[in-house]
Amino acid sequence: MVEVVLPGAFDSVLKDDVRALFNHDANLILARSNNGMGTLKLSVDSRGLKYSFTAPDTSAGNDLLESIRRGDIDQSSYSFSVDASGQKYDMEGKTCVRTIKKFSKLYDVSPVAFAATPETTVTARNAKPGTTGDRPHWTVENATRRFNLLRNRYSK
Repeated sequence: MVEVVLPGAFDSVLKDDVRALFNHDANLILARSNNGMGTLKLSVDSRGLKYSFTAPDTSAGNDLLESIRRGDIDQSSYSFSVDASGQKYDMEGKTCVRTIKKFSKLYDVSPVAFAATPETTVTARNAKPGTTGDRPHWTVENATRRFNLLRNRYSK
């Protein structure tokens, strides 16, 4: 199956109560955004969903940061739901294509050991001076990018 996320699909869920978790594990909370406020920043650009946060000074945050620096963790994922009216399924040859027009809920964004699509990325960088000291800041070249790449392939 191939998933395609259309532009605007995230618009209604960017202010959901969303956590940044490691490997989608609710015991490993890294940041949170509720109603667009908090330690997790969510946005959408031409490549898809992006998220960022300052690494927490916790065991989970420090362990994950070290794993990213070592290159052991370098992918990303997100957990969501879609109502029946927000998606459609089509067969293109032997390939099932799920097109997502509108997400109904965004639960979490997660740096992960195994992403559904390896093209997703997560990186760490130092924060800008005067913002969060020298605590590292997480950035993600989002999970939706994979869908946009696939959309381009299957929309011909």
